[in-house]
Amino acid sequence: MTKTMNKKLFTTVMSVTLAAIIALFTLYIPAEAAGNISKTKAKTIALKDAKVKKKNAVFIKAKLEKDDGIKQYDIEFITKKYKYEYEIKAKNGKILDRDKEKIKNYKGKDIGKTKAKNIALKDAGFKKSQVEFTKCHLDVEHHIRIYEVEFIKGIKEYEYDINAKTGKILDKDT
Repeated sequence: MTKTMNKKLFTTVMSVTLAAIIALFTLYIPAEAAGNISKTKAKTIALKDAKVKKKNAVFIKAKLEKDDGIKQYDIEFITKKYKYEYEIKAKNGKILDRDKEKIKNYKGKDIGKTKAKNIALKDAGFKKSQVEFTKCHLDVEHHIRIYEVEFIKGIKEYEYDINAKTGKILDKDT
């Protein structure tokens, strides 16, 4: 190889490497550094619009996504009586869409995450030390508060929907 070819090869490799580094770096820039509002700000906007105090809300989802080329936060939270869903434009905090769903027959306290996990484990016939939990959170389906519990045992994934009030298993899948 000639010196000129070596220089061209070196320049090409360096250009590709630099482009890859820049591409990777931009993946890790926080939303607000890219001119967007923060996730915390998006949550605050949703709570204010819903007229709900932060202490009375349980957030299910708060994620920056792209929909039809527009960056937006998908925010979901529940209170004792309602489930709220918001789509908030990341650039300026404008509410693009909102939904409010009434939760039926909610009175009293939930069974809690620990009990929900234990119910799923008992049904599957495992001990806590034998599995790896991948999800356990409160959600609302068909107007009922449920715990979505997921765990892995070996190569199998187990999914449970458990009534948050009664502890009854509503759905399960392996």
